Formats: sequence, C-alpha cells, structure tokens
Amino acid sequence: MVAIVHGILRRGELITFVRNNVHAASRAAHHPGHRGSVDISAQLPFEHTSISLWKTYELAQVFAYRPGGHASAMKHALKKKTHRVGVFLQARPTACTGALGIDQPPFPQLPPANRAGL
Repeated sequence: MVAIVHGILRRGELITFVRNNVHAASRAAHHPGHRGSVDISAQLPFEHTSISLWKTYELAQVFAYRPGGHASAMKHALKKKTHRVGVFLQARPTACTGALGIDQPPFPQLPPANRAGL
C-alpha cells in the first residue's frame, strides 16, 4: 500500500506537529510493515506531504490507528484541528522500481515500473 498524506498547518501548531512527526517517523522506521517513506515540504514550514510504502494495508492500519505508532498524533490533530487543509490518499502499487533508501526493494513481488522508455 502507498499512503500519501498532505496537510497545511495552522499557525501556532508547528512545534507540536514537529514533535509528533519526529515520534511517528521514528516509530515507522522500526515498524515491520513500513517499507520506506519520503517527506516533502512545499511552503516551509507549514505545508507538508508524506509518501510512505507499506507491506500490507493491514499493517499500515495498525501503525495509523493503534497505540504506539501514529495514532496519538492523528488524534491530537483531529481534536485540536491543527491543519487548515488535510488530504489522505491510499493506493495499491502495480509496479515498482527503486528502493526509497532501504536495503531491499519495497515490493519485490511487483514487476518493474514502465518509466516511459527511460
């Protein structure tokens, strides 16, 4: 599964977001379902997008919604309305090329991606 999360923070929420994000990222790095991720910031420091790869949908759900992973950050964000804009997209990859910095292909069972002749 590929999870894409995009958000624009409200002013005054940056410190809490960074603290929660560092905690969630460190937990993801050691989660058995996490296959790799990348974070992108557009209008620093308030607009953020993360793209994360997960071994299965179920393992991504465990990380997102159960205690110990991302759940406390998500609950805080929803309760306090920390973001002006928030979007979540999940997708199932059908091909994969590259490794996002991890030691092995994130989806070894998938065929290589057709990169338009590259």
